[in-house]
Amino acid sequence: MEVTLEHAVLEAPAFAAEPLSAFSNVFQDAELRDKVQHLETMMFQMPGHATELPVRHLFAKGLYARELTIPAGMVASGKVHCQEHLFIVSKGELSVLTESGPQRVRAPHILVTQPGTKRVVFAHEDTVVTTVHATTETDVRVLEADLVAGSYGEYEVRRLASPGD
Repeated sequence: MEVTLEHAVLEAPAFAAEPLSAFSNVFQDAELRDKVQHLETMMFQMPGHATELPVRHLFAKGLYARELTIPAGMVASGKVHCQEHLFIVSKGELSVLTESGPQRVRAPHILVTQPGTKRVVFAHEDTVVTTVHATTETDVRVLEADLVAGSYGEYEVRRLASPGD
């Protein structure tokens, strides 16, 4: 079965019942990154798609946190992460699709995000997620440029340019 965004979005009740099986084939071949990118491209072509969720920015000594609230029933994708950090689900339940495969998580839950990770999520309930990054930077624009890449290609170029990071 070829998985398409239409299946995930338009058949939301079926997807909500079995969200991981709907995407299980996405993680079984060498073209994983292309399939994740294809899914995201399809999401942006759907009428009524949201380009960004509101972000709450929090700072503590040596730490930066980004908090997002994902409404129930929403499929969302993130950017490619360039640095290891924590991904905390503090409220709700979601299915997380990553390069290591699909995982359904319920708050409270913490994942460690590795560099090169791009996530696609489906929120079963209103869900609050927070990423926590070790940094002394406080300029959100600089942080965005340092912490994420807009594509896998951009991530690879940056990774090869800074092999010690």
